[in-house]
Amino acid sequence: MSVMSVARARGEPKKSSPRRQGKHVEHMLLAQRGFQHTLIALGDLYRAHQIDALEQVLGVHVEHLQAGA
Repeated sequence: MSVMSVARARGEPKKSSPRRQGKHVEHMLLAQRGFQHTLIALGDLYRAHQIDALEQVLGVHVEHLQAGA
């Protein structure tokens, strides 16, 4: 019986390897970076007064704020 089988039989939780944890962190960082780029792109559309495109991307009505309001 392997060490993992014995640990599992005792009810110990499965431990993820440092390599697997590293991959998880890497994927989280990539997702965060992608989300940041998306927010920046949405802000660019808003600042360029491309409200129709912004509404199409978001699927909701966007109230257009006047500068200085």
